[in-house]
Amino acid sequence: MNKTKNLKSSETRLKETWLSRLDDKCETNGFKNYLAGLTDGDGCFNIYTRKGEKNQITLTYKLSLTEANKQLLHIIKKNIGYGTVTKKADKDGMIHYTIKNQKGNLHLIELLCGRLRTSKKEDLELFKTAYMIWLSENFSQKEKIDKINEFKSNSKLKRCSTIYSDLDKTKITTAWVVGFIEAEGSFYIVKKSATRYCHGFGVTQKLDKKVLEEILEHIGIKNVVRWNRKGFWQFDLYSKNDLKLIKKFFFKKLKGISSFYYRVWSRSFRDKQNYPKLKQIQSLLRSYKRKSKSDEYERLMISIDKNLEPFEGIVHS
Repeated sequence: MNKTKNLKSSETRLKETWLSRLDDKCETNGFKNYLAGLTDGDGCFNIYTRKGEKNQITLTYKLSLTEANKQLLHIIKKNIGYGTVTKKADKDGMIHYTIKNQKGNLHLIELLCGRLRTSKKEDLELFKTAYMIWLSENFSQKEKIDKINEFKSNSKLKRCSTIYSDLDKTKITTAWVVGFIEAEGSFYIVKKSATRYCHGFGVTQKLDKKVLEEILEHIGIKNVVRWNRKGFWQFDLYSKNDLKLIKKFFFKKLKGISSFYYRVWSRSFRDKQNYPKLKQIQSLLRSYKRKSKSDEYERLMISIDKNLEPFEGIVHS
């Protein structure tokens, strides 16, 4: 009975405080920047055209997160005012927030315009162009499809490095970084030798090296971005000073399941010399990441493994 009561009060606190905590004192557009960070990480813009009897054009925005982030997607949906969230996860354990209608797409474009920092910026520009063609009364449906397909073909020519000329004029924001790390960041414990474990934090990106450099600069960490021969850019932080900055920067800022991983990870620093304990916590984190479903998350909001301190209500506080 008490667990159920605690769960309900935790959910209530999340809904009441989430948006207010998203905006820090220096950012009046915190939600927009947070949404942009999430979109740069795990969002996509889809343009579907089909010729035939109906000559269909469908524009879709989709934000896909793990099932444990279902509550977060519902809060985002509520604050945007459009779209749907899938009731069940797909075979990969992902929940999808989708916007398809005209008004919803227009509102989304207004929210994100000028805020994206990765190659998704070009995807948004193409999405916006297709939207304007879609609404135009100067073309038939077939002509609209031909024009949209032409723009889609041309947009494949150049990506990534061409988008940064105007990024230099736009200062990266804390809310954007939080949203991006919510989607792409990893708080982990790694085995360094047969008996030694240590904390780490890392991010990978296939195309956008400069974005990783901007994140490090914003947090106050020197540039350690490197190319991985597997085909992506990455940085991994292990030094005491760097991890201290990471702990401070993300304290009480993350909103989804990443906030749980952060809390387990950050609290385990008290045991940084206790390698058997770190090994146990590493297994705990990996286990929860494999089982991060919404029903499991409800249990996580009450407490975690008996070897760590119970959390007081939801981990977003």
